[in-house]
Amino acid sequence: MFDDSFKNKNMVPDTSSILKYCGPWAEKLLECVKKYSNDLEWKFYSKKMGWSLKHLLSGQTLCFIQPHDGDIEFVINLNKKDEENIKESAQIKAQVKREIENLRQYQEGKSYRFLVGSSADLELAQQLMKIKSRHLVKKN
Repeated sequence: MFDDSFKNKNMVPDTSSILKYCGPWAEKLLECVKKYSNDLEWKFYSKKMGWSLKHLLSGQTLCFIQPHDGDIEFVINLNKKDEENIKESAQIKAQVKREIENLRQYQEGKSYRFLVGSSADLELAQQLMKIKSRHLVKKN
């Protein structure tokens, strides 16, 4: 059963909650993300979405981990430079490139999200973080 704290604005969850309620891939995804960022903060965006774990690199958003009942979702916001590098990447599958190309464009970019439930999903998350992390420069 899903932990109500993920939907309750007054109860800030912790990473142990993700590990307990979001299935076996949650720990693997968190380990993957920690290769790029240990700077994290919990953000509450709405009752419908609940809490998300925001990972920062050099003070800028790298990705989000969105808990779901028994599942874990990886979310990454991509700007034009990220999208261009994804198009040029030999490691990113053509299907993923098409999905990203067809996403709705917002002023700040596109938001690509997927449930993580396989080693291929983990590999994709890692590839996307690698591409995005190249452009997140340290603020002075």
